[in-house]
Amino acid sequence: MGPAAFRARCGTPPSCTTTSTWGPECGPIFFAQVAAQPIIWQQQTADAAFGIRLSYPLLGWNEGELSLSFFRNDTLLQMLPFVVVPGAVVGAPVPRALLVGQVQGTRETAAIRLATKCLHDSTPAHLLVHATYGVAAALRIGHVAGVSTQERLRDGPKCHFDYDAFWQQFQGQRLATQLYLFAIETPEKPLEEVKAKYRPRTLRKRHYKQHLRREVAQHWRAAFLRAAPQCHPAASS
Repeated sequence: MGPAAFRARCGTPPSCTTTSTWGPECGPIFFAQVAAQPIIWQQQTADAAFGIRLSYPLLGWNEGELSLSFFRNDTLLQMLPFVVVPGAVVGAPVPRALLVGQVQGTRETAAIRLATKCLHDSTPAHLLVHATYGVAAALRIGHVAGVSTQERLRDGPKCHFDYDAFWQQFQGQRLATQLYLFAIETPEKPLEEVKAKYRPRTLRKRHYKQHLRREVAQHWRAAFLRAAPQCHPAASS
């Protein structure tokens, strides 16, 4: 799906002024900006242009829910809808958390492999998670929650994504609510525990993802929080 078709399907929802969970940083102007589906991160390689867009969810909109979408040129590869919720909603002892409801992508595995190879062996799904870390950092939110395989809304023979295994890669803690919770500042595996021949590759991947996270956070602050920099709430722990 190209950007034009994507924009046509992700238009402005009928009501987009709720700010209770997003906090005072994001008011009606912010939601109008989202309707324009801005690019919040991009990278040009020798063969392709990669980018992450902020929009309303492609497959329907629930009040307050947004989506990050990963593109290679004009092709949509991965989507990650999310929403800011009170910590109590996900069963976490924190003021707010960023809840990821699904991770969906193209069935064109060759396109995913090509993008991964171009981006320091980082899959589009992993990069979108790190983009949400950047969003959370900009909003001073310290934790992200993700739906488990058991609790995913869509199931069946065409739904193969293993949410449990995916979130465990981010050291997610499974809660009694059957959601995974993880801190965006979770320490990485000590480099000494990585085989010596893989350490340079591991360092490149880590630096790349951290750089993406910082770029998203900086873009979010500059583009969406400029009008109310004094309103940032304290980071949740």
